[in-house]
Amino acid sequence: KNFLCENFKPLFLFKKDMESVQAIGRGVDPNASAFVQVLCCVCGIPIAPNAANTCATCLASTADITKGISTEVTLHQCRSCQRWHKEAGKWMACELESRELMALCLSNVSGLKPSKNSGHKVRLVDASWIWTEPHSMRLKVRLTIQREVDMGTIL
Repeated sequence: KNFLCENFKPLFLFKKDMESVQAIGRGVDPNASAFVQVLCCVCGIPIAPNAANTCATCLASTADITKGISTEVTLHQCRSCQRWHKEAGKWMACELESRELMALCLSNVSGLKPSKNSGHKVRLVDASWIWTEPHSMRLKVRLTIQREVDMGTIL
């Protein structure tokens, strides 16, 4: 039902289930369904509406999803037996660029583990090794993460 004044002709009428929207007026067939688009509040391109009414590019440039995640971690390796220090006197043998070493590296990155105090949960999407010189003492890992920045908006 339309609960508006008879003289007022709305541009959009939302159905009860809020999933489909039918355009009314302005030369659009009222029986044809259309997707609602709004303009990004920063750059002005048409986007599907979200909680922030901002496109993904503008939202990524204004929101810092890496906040609280450490960017550098120190791991110790025994020079004689080539094992990696795990925790409290435990050492584990891992090959370079192995899954076990990746798990050890990720377990030492603060901010990836869920905590009760943080409001937004970080989801690890992908982790991969970045190539370094063979004689380098550094291991580099590229992490791809997701985090909810606004209600329902995930970057």
